[in-house]
Amino acid sequence: MEEENNVFSIRLTRIVKGAAIILMIVHHLFNNNAGLQVEVSLNNIEKLIGSSAKVCVCLFTILSGYGLTISWNKKENHKYFVRNHIIKLWLSFVFIYFFCVIIRILEGKGIVNIYGGGVTGIFYALKDMLGLQNFIIQTPTINGVWWYMEAIFICYLMFPLLHKITSKNKKISIVLLGILYLPWIVYYIYKGWNWHTDREIFYLFSFELGIFCAQYKIFNKLVKFSKEKTWISIIVSIIILIIMFFIRSKFALVVDSFWAISIIGLSICILSRIPILSNILYELGIYSSDIYLFHSIIITSMKSIRFSEKIYRLIAVIFICWAIAILIKKLQTILKYDLLIKKSIKEG
Repeated sequence: MEEENNVFSIRLTRIVKGAAIILMIVHHLFNNNAGLQVEVSLNNIEKLIGSSAKVCVCLFTILSGYGLTISWNKKENHKYFVRNHIIKLWLSFVFIYFFCVIIRILEGKGIVNIYGGGVTGIFYALKDMLGLQNFIIQTPTINGVWWYMEAIFICYLMFPLLHKITSKNKKISIVLLGILYLPWIVYYIYKGWNWHTDREIFYLFSFELGIFCAQYKIFNKLVKFSKEKTWISIIVSIIILIIMFFIRSKFALVVDSFWAISIIGLSICILSRIPILSNILYELGIYSSDIYLFHSIIITSMKSIRFSEKIYRLIAVIFICWAIAILIKKLQTILKYDLLIKKSIKEG
């Protein structure tokens, strides 16, 4: 019973996802330059927050690696494990894809304007619909954030190998983490601030970090510590977050995985304890995957609406995205699309 009470539960996972999706919206709403150092000052506060919020990608990849590991460890037969997760994710994405197509058409932006005409345009459209707009070469897309689909597909395909290595022992796992961190080291050494880092090669590290944390129960230990040493855990999590915020301003994307871990720690020790806030984050976390895939379309569509302060725009976008995500789920149920997703899952 004690072990069951000290787990990084689904509720905690969704609270972190809720925080991650808010950070993602902040990143795309506020001025930012995620790949560059930003001086810590009041004059740069918006750019600091906007740039640091890029950590949302690492939060999602860490949680993906974590969730897959927990699910894998509960199953004895893994024959269709990767296939089921990819199909389920892709089918959810396709529904959002057509939703975004409709939005673009309503905005007066024809599909031909986005992809071009002829055979090439059809190829680009199919590539985008498959979630592969970033595969091999970057091609036109309705929504720039969909680069993540190809990246997470690659992570899923590599999961069995990564899990097998990680489950050997902790020392081998740490070596693996070091190897997967090399792209970021190269990025920093060569000062590749303008490199296109929205690729799986850069986020395999955070994905593996999630696998490592699940396999060796790192988050569970943190949950137990936060319950046994409540005030100490609160103070320590705040101090670590502040330190990581300053480190992030100096090293930018290179330390986002560690910045993400500090946010997960804060979520466990503080955010989950705040009644109203934790409930809002939990509810947002339920719909975070869908919101991730369409939020930038909503942000673009709302540019013509004036707000006196960006904070009001942020609140409006969050709640509009939340409402749309709920409606999308309802629509999937009405159209029995959710049953199609369930039927696509093979047993075993």
